[in-house]
Amino acid sequence: MDFSTHEIVAYIASFIAVLVEWRYIYTILTKKTIPNFTGWFIMAVSMSIVFFSSLSAWAKESIYLIGVLASLHIVEATLAFFYGKFYITKFEIIILIISCISILIWMWTDNPLYAIIINTIVDAFWMLSISYKLFRFPETEDKIAWIVSDCMYIINLFSISVWNIENALFVVVNVITGTIIVFLTFRKMPFLQKIDFQFKQLIWMRL
Repeated sequence: MDFSTHEIVAYIASFIAVLVEWRYIYTILTKKTIPNFTGWFIMAVSMSIVFFSSLSAWAKESIYLIGVLASLHIVEATLAFFYGKFYITKFEIIILIISCISILIWMWTDNPLYAIIINTIVDAFWMLSISYKLFRFPETEDKIAWIVSDCMYIINLFSISVWNIENALFVVVNVITGTIIVFLTFRKMPFLQKIDFQFKQLIWMRL
């Protein structure tokens, strides 16, 4: 079977996704990370909607990565259900409601593009919330993981064979937001703030 260049690039990006997410899954299984079920559930829902709406819109190779990530987020949400904690913020409630509304709009208009656009915006807000947290609390995200993740999306840009909303929007937005996060991972936390943050994290882990 012959593969096009776009397909090969899509497979490479998807393989990188498996490596990145498996690293996180391993930390859950070894109890080095205590995930929040709500967060991963919302990410799984939103990513799945993007994938199936893109599929319905006849998107091509660039959605392979989205499908793989959606599947992995479902695995992570499942593990978070058994090994994680349960708490939800107002922001997460709003994000989940918007994602659910996007399905209704898709069904009502019979146009999957609305679901793609809405959930891409949802994902962007999610990524920007991480950026804001990093701005307030530097050194609280895995620098290597975010660099690899950003490279994954950049590589996936080259899998886009048709530049339109269904093929390119989600990938391009994640390249932009991911790059912002990568730059923020290089900021250093002041010493006293780091001591205070680590102390609070220790208390939270023991609750």
